[in-house]
Amino acid sequence: MNQHPNRPDSYEPAELARLLPGPTERDLPGDRHQQLQEFVMSHIQQDLRPDAKAPRRATKPRLAVLAAGLTAVVAGAVAVVAVGNGGLGGAETTPAVAYEQTGRDILLVAATTAAARTSGDSGTYWHVTTDSTDESGGPFRTESWTARDGRAWHRSTENGAVEGGTVAPLRVGRVIEADIAQLEQLPTDPAALTRWIADAVARSGVDQDAELRDHLVFDGLLALVSVLPSPAAVRSAAFRALSEYPNIENAGPAGGGQAVLVTYSQRAVAKLIVHPETSQLLEQAFYESADAAKGDGPGGPGSHKITTEWTDTLPG
Repeated sequence: MNQHPNRPDSYEPAELARLLPGPTERDLPGDRHQQLQEFVMSHIQQDLRPDAKAPRRATKPRLAVLAAGLTAVVAGAVAVVAVGNGGLGGAETTPAVAYEQTGRDILLVAATTAAARTSGDSGTYWHVTTDSTDESGGPFRTESWTARDGRAWHRSTENGAVEGGTVAPLRVGRVIEADIAQLEQLPTDPAALTRWIADAVARSGVDQDAELRDHLVFDGLLALVSVLPSPAAVRSAAFRALSEYPNIENAGPAGGGQAVLVTYSQRAVAKLIVHPETSQLLEQAFYESADAAKGDGPGGPGSHKITTEWTDTLPG
């Protein structure tokens, strides 16, 4: 007979450690992590008490449920955790605790993922493919290849041939010019990065009012996470800066990612489709006015699906 019926098996701490998510959780709002940690630890400690009422067979399912709840919070889904203290037939039940991801959470998870990326940045050419839908609904594709020395090639739906080969600057938004070496020197603090973009916009010589200036700063941040070969720390900082906009809404799953609505000026809203686990911005669309009527925003009207990669191949 087992002389220690309430002593936990030796494998359980190791199993729990294996099931818990990794360090990405530190970049989500701290209050949620504290709540979830207290919730998890209270039930672990209850299992370890000699007078615990739950039968031993309920311990492993409980660990799995708690770990699943933690993973869902980090991944950005809606997690509902309910734990019964009496097993399948027990009378005691802990009330369900719900955690719902916000639009800001989506951008912060993408920021964490971007910062952790250590591969995928090797290659000869930075290749960007943009599939746009204009006001008439017709598709339009543009492609660009940029070498590390600044030479650039282009191809579009109108002209199927690859043209270029001369040095051309990259654009951090519509009015800021840069090259790959300059991108590597950009600030990695979100506030400092936003100030750098705002100062560059002010020096651009473009005649601008406050609303246009807001558009151009937002456009610069968006370029750093979408079409530019930004270093991992810079992409992460740009996602964090975007997460600080005051009006951000989780618009639900869309296009293989999570849709986020960001109000970036008095009348303008951007719809961004982000894949948080890869930090890729998959699609963007822009709207003007409070009723979200389609209009001109950064990059023009319509939606733009974006694919980026480093490649060693330049089409002939």
